[in-house]
Amino acid sequence: MFFNNKKKQTPKKISFTGTAVVDGQPESPDTKAEARYLDRFLSRNRIEAPRKGIFVNRELVHRIAKYAAVMGQGEASIGAYVEEIILEHLERNAATIKSLFNASPLTRL
Repeated sequence: MFFNNKKKQTPKKISFTGTAVVDGQPESPDTKAEARYLDRFLSRNRIEAPRKGIFVNRELVHRIAKYAAVMGQGEASIGAYVEEIILEHLERNAATIKSLFNASPLTRL
């Protein structure tokens, strides 16, 4: 793998219900937010449509791979995680994106 694990820590068990547990005890004060995050970004490991590669900074890819592997407990793919991040960005910024797109003098695709 691409990561250097310098120090072993007590592993967290994170379920998709959002409860982080260390040594059998709930850890986080905001498990509802964690549950929503895990459900939104890491609970789907699907490839439903044809895929196309994109170029992203190598350090960012390693960081995202680490997040997906740890938080998704090996069941979430990097591609699915990135896809959900992009979809949420597009949803949150739909009005601004539409406005900028419509104001652009460039030829439409």
